Amino acid sequence: MPSNLPKLRDAIAAHQAQQIPSGILARSLITHRDWSVPCRVQESRVAVVAEPDDSGDGPIVRIFSDKEALQTYETRAGRFSADQQIIRSNGFSIFGELSASWGRVDVNPLDASGFHYKTHQFGHLRDIARAVQVEQVLWREGDWDDGFGILARYTGYHIIVTGPEDAPELMLAPDDRGRRFAAVFTAQDTLRAFVEQMEITTGSDAYANPRTLQLDGRALFAQVAQLPFDGIVFNCAGPVNPRPVAADLARLVRDQT
Repeated sequence: MPSNLPKLRDAIAAHQAQQIPSGILARSLITHRDWSVPCRVQESRVAVVAEPDDSGDGPIVRIFSDKEALQTYETRAGRFSADQQIIRSNGFSIFGELSASWGRVDVNPLDASGFHYKTHQFGHLRDIARAVQVEQVLWREGDWDDGFGILARYTGYHIIVTGPEDAPELMLAPDDRGRRFAAVFTAQDTLRAFVEQMEITTGSDAYANPRTLQLDGRALFAQVAQLPFDGIVFNCAGPVNPRPVAADLARLVRDQT
């Protein structure tokens, strides 16, 4: 796939070995399409099972990435009660809608690949889920309708501005052919990757505290559309693959939303 995310089991193993950042793991969880989730179904209403736990974390939700993880749990903990059904779900539906009433989400519990997220991490995961939706639209992945609308409504774009306060300029993405590509970032981790790369390549701490702005899509694309850019590079320094697009995209989003 163009966005180059690892398969989920590979991503979990790589993260456990400290070979990939947490943002890539989160994106692999979110784009995984075949989660198994214990639920209770009553009169056509489906409720995720959130059970109390002795850890003190609050109600625990358990989710399983594949049949192997589900079978491992049932072998070690026993089969699920008769009033529970295993419902299939995609990662966007789970991580994009994490409930504040849950205390913890256990991913593949009792399996070697198992780990968990706690309530204080849910907001970040919801933000990443929204960023991934935008990244998939940019790469023309997924089954998203209203792609221009998704790009326009997203509120988590980041840019770096330079120059004097009264005449700021948008930071350009590095380009060995001298083209003017606006550097735009879909999430905090992709912005951070660029700052870290610039500190390394320039050997300067000038990027330690960059002036950044967070914009929604309407403001971003309207601004880019009226400036003499050759295009935009989204996430030019990773950790996801950089996505260059023509300047026409900014005008299309501006004019069609």
